[in-house]
Amino acid sequence: METKLRTADELAKQAALMDYVGPEPALGLSLANIKCEISQWSVQEQNKRWRNIKSCRQAKQYMQVVNIRLTHYAVRLSKKDFILFVGRTAELSAPKTAPFKFK
Repeated sequence: METKLRTADELAKQAALMDYVGPEPALGLSLANIKCEISQWSVQEQNKRWRNIKSCRQAKQYMQVVNIRLTHYAVRLSKKDFILFVGRTAELSAPKTAPFKFK
């Protein structure tokens, strides 16, 4: 009985040193979770760069941060609808001190 336990211990130690072989995911993280984390990190980095850039003053008045939901929506629009969407979005986000008025 004791030799069986020793053999089992030795085999367990050997297995612990081997590379993982088996069904994915080996880390217990799903691909969806990893993609979501990367996407969130990407948006944070884009927003950080946008806030720190010294140029684009007028564009920054209308777009303070990256909005992924609006981006996905806009990408799916036809060209005609996209033009209307951009105009309406600019109109809604125009600062109160804008030197012009949208009609």
